[in-house]
Amino acid sequence: MRWPAAWAAAAAAVWTAVVAWRLCATYARLETQPWADFVLACAFLPRIALGYAPRLFYLAGLWLVWFSLGRLLLRFLKAGRPEAQDDTLAWKLEHAMLCAGAGMAAASLGLLLLGLAGFLHPAALRWLFWAALAASCASTLPAACRSGWAPVFRRPSRLPGPWDGAALLLLFCAAVLNLLSVYPPVIFYDALVYHLALPKLYLLRHGIVPTPHNVFTGVPFGVEMLYGWCLALTKDNLPSVLHASLGLAAAAALWAAARRLGGPSTGLLACLLFSLCPAVLVSGAVPGVELGGSFYCVLAFLALLRSAEAPEGRALPWSVLAGWLVGAAMGTKYSLMPVGVVLVATHLWMVRGRPSAWRCTAAMAAAASLAVLPWLVKNAWFYGNPLHPFLNGRLGLAGPADWSGFLASSGSRDLTEVLTTAAGLKRLLLQGWESTMGRPPMNNWPGPAFLLLLPWALLTRWGARPMAAAPSGERRGTLPCEDGGPMAAALAAAGCLAVWTASTSHMRFLIPGLGFVALAVAVAVDAGAFPAWLRRLGWAVAIVAGAFNFQVVFHQRMERGLTAFLSGEQDTARYLMRVRPTYSQPYYSAMAFIDEKLPPDARVLFLGEARAYYCERDFIASTVFDLNPFWTELRGSADAAELSRRLKAMGVTHLFLNASELMHRRDSAVVMPREDMRRQVFDDFWTLYLRKLFEDRQTNVPDDPHWVIVYELLGEPERDPSARPANPARELLNALETARPKEAGSSQARAALLSPETARP
Repeated sequence: MRWPAAWAAAAAAVWTAVVAWRLCATYARLETQPWADFVLACAFLPRIALGYAPRLFYLAGLWLVWFSLGRLLLRFLKAGRPEAQDDTLAWKLEHAMLCAGAGMAAASLGLLLLGLAGFLHPAALRWLFWAALAASCASTLPAACRSGWAPVFRRPSRLPGPWDGAALLLLFCAAVLNLLSVYPPVIFYDALVYHLALPKLYLLRHGIVPTPHNVFTGVPFGVEMLYGWCLALTKDNLPSVLHASLGLAAAAALWAAARRLGGPSTGLLACLLFSLCPAVLVSGAVPGVELGGSFYCVLAFLALLRSAEAPEGRALPWSVLAGWLVGAAMGTKYSLMPVGVVLVATHLWMVRGRPSAWRCTAAMAAAASLAVLPWLVKNAWFYGNPLHPFLNGRLGLAGPADWSGFLASSGSRDLTEVLTTAAGLKRLLLQGWESTMGRPPMNNWPGPAFLLLLPWALLTRWGARPMAAAPSGERRGTLPCEDGGPMAAALAAAGCLAVWTASTSHMRFLIPGLGFVALAVAVAVDAGAFPAWLRRLGWAVAIVAGAFNFQVVFHQRMERGLTAFLSGEQDTARYLMRVRPTYSQPYYSAMAFIDEKLPPDARVLFLGEARAYYCERDFIASTVFDLNPFWTELRGSADAAELSRRLKAMGVTHLFLNASELMHRRDSAVVMPREDMRRQVFDDFWTLYLRKLFEDRQTNVPDDPHWVIVYELLGEPERDPSARPANPARELLNALETARPKEAGSSQARAALLSPETARP
């Protein structure tokens, strides 16, 4: 890397000042109150330690199992353990992360095969855990003692400075914040609909089954299968803790990769940029999949570096391992498939000119295809379309009823508009600026750091030489890396950014590739040939931006009632019966009744509600994009008796209605099909073939109304007129049609429409 011209350094400083001034005009500045509140929240750590103990035990056990499984896989590939001279803590950490990631991917595919074979029973998964844990302890711990795997701590080349200390403090605060945030029950909407709800359903049915009424069922569930294992082990919020640990593991792997390219301080800066990004902080507190994808992607890059630096005859195993990890990343979400192509192309660039370049790259691509293939085969088997729900109408089953709504919810970009209109092209080119300067939700906000540090990355003259292999029998260990490693990180970052801007406007889809962006920026700032003052300015920008990101996210966590749950003021039931961000129209009271009162063999059909995670009975629930099977069967029924027989044939024994959620989705023709609700068959069925078992109706609080009802499905019509229930859905429809449009939109109007005085039969 070369020194930039003086004007370039000055331009970087001016850019930073201008963007910082604009951000200060848009957002609040650094404050002291959030930090004081955070210190007070940390006082709850001793109180929740006892509740965390079982979760942390299971979490440690799972990681040990995955490490042992991955160690066997690396031994099978003849990738082996680090060389004898690589006995420092950094090299041991890198190798341990590679083993754990490879084993995690293998465990996920193993659970998929067990589910397809119908052996996904909770008791069987518990026995599998204990057996695997015992085998892991028996094989790993003695081997570690015999081989001297205890890490050797060497004197660092320099003592940590003030920048390093500030970065470590912020990283520690971020880890503690996520530890506090994953303690309460899950209220994340996506998790309640499919991240956790579908693994829960698979456990209830003891296998993976087709669920065509849930549009997300075709998405690869590489992380969700691990959540299913967690749910089989304990009813505590273990999936959220697992996802938070994946974020920590991704940061550790990122440190190892950045250390190779620039040194330990570069690794620390990369971790700071990644972990303190608001979208990453928010993702670490919920059981999503983004941090799992990040973990796999960074590990794949580490394997790429090992493949590129290995002697000619020993590069192939590392290429295969890189492909396996790339395939595991692609198995977490469809949006990562183009990222997999980017990483394969990066590998080819890194080893170009070597005799085995094409052979190693082909082996990497084949391993990635093998890792993701089972998910595509499962979709082809269940739905006749390996990419379900995409390509619907061309392959397999039809897509969801509201396909445009599904695409809009993910911020899908219309490339035709981009290529044919000036407005579309402008949005594409300014997406990074608008994402930072706008006011998106925290899970879609990258924070100011990357935009502020953009000149450092652009002004760095990245090397373009391919990575040279170490001589046969030797291993590269010099730092910093002066060949094509930094350029490979920059290419991976540029590829991920290009995929993101071309496909979606939502920041959360960039999180799996954000590690590469953080890596490239950290190398540019800390290891680039910039003047010392400009390097210190880059560190100061990263520290201040990280502190600002932390306080913003912490403030949002407080709005979710975190303190009330940590202090014991609210238990699980009270916490889940209140409206919170991402958790409107509470439905938990009905779930508590179902779990306690309904027989174990009951099957509940959800109407007006897509969230089914807290239901401990077999269920049928549709997303807001899919037409509920109830309406499908209603359209095919001539009378109420036929509708009852059709539902009985589906195995339905009970029906759950969330009337407040139905009201909330009143503008959706999929959730609330008004023509179907006006049919006489609908009224007759409700009054003759349903018996009300439970009702929780609260309409006296305008901002927190809820109305949930549980019914039993009768085989014969109800003979007693006094026992026949009213039809709440029809009542809401009548109230909506008589209300003025503007009145139906406010929270007070919705509460009034749900009140007994307004909603009459």
